[in-house]
Amino acid sequence: GPVVRNRAWLFGAYEGLHDRSESAAISTVPTANVRAGNFGSTAIYDPDSLNDAGERTLFPGNVIRGDRMNPIGQQLLSWYPLPNLPGGANNYASNPSQIQQTHNAILRGDVQLSDKDSMFGRMAITRSTLSADSALPPPAQTPATQTINSEGLSYGYTRTFSPTLVNEFRFSWTRLT
Repeated sequence: GPVVRNRAWLFGAYEGLHDRSESAAISTVPTANVRAGNFGSTAIYDPDSLNDAGERTLFPGNVIRGDRMNPIGQQLLSWYPLPNLPGGANNYASNPSQIQQTHNAILRGDVQLSDKDSMFGRMAITRSTLSADSALPPPAQTPATQTINSEGLSYGYTRTFSPTLVNEFRFSWTRLT
């Protein structure tokens, strides 16, 4: 509103948003049989074998023996949850949440210096954070967090020389972090 009648005005505003949502996610994770090396009807070839034709041979019964399992691979498998749905594909359901928080503030002042001169100044600040859980629990997937902050300043000066000649100067600075 007016600070000095017909001479100076001040305006300020704040906007806040807090939004939480969930979505359904379907993923594929290794079954207990696959973790044990049993791939059922899926053909698994032994990387250390070749037959007379130069082709790899299948693991007997599509089962990799425990002594042939790579310990690093076993450790990686332990990071994934067991299925909570039946089947070998699309067998893990979750409801990851997402939280968005945004705070915006703006302040603007206008001054009518004379019949021919006016100026304004404006400052704006935004603080925004987005946090999203992943479809699989950590460490299988990492939740995402993103922060976007910004500050901005603006200044403007207007001089009216005549009804047909107006000069305007404007300056603006914005920083995103």
